[in-house]
Amino acid sequence: MPIMAADAQAEQKLDALREQLKSFGRDPAKFGIEGWLRMHSQDPQGWAAAAHGWRRLGADMVMLYPMYRISNFDGHIETLRRFKEVASG
Repeated sequence: MPIMAADAQAEQKLDALREQLKSFGRDPAKFGIEGWLRMHSQDPQGWAAAAHGWRRLGADMVMLYPMYRISNFDGHIETLRRFKEVASG
């Protein structure tokens, strides 16, 4: 589960991981990748772009990890609902 931006550095790290898996006789296609999005602001467009980047790199799932304050439970639920909406599209 990489905790980094879905950029060229992440692509290199994932390539190295896949090579390691092969060296141990593992099929990289059967090894799931979960991208963690550490976001410092409530930015649905940024979430969507980051999720798209991880899908492009082969992530099986992407998780939002908000680094900003959400003041109540309903706010957390709404943030997750909105993330699912924009990240799925």
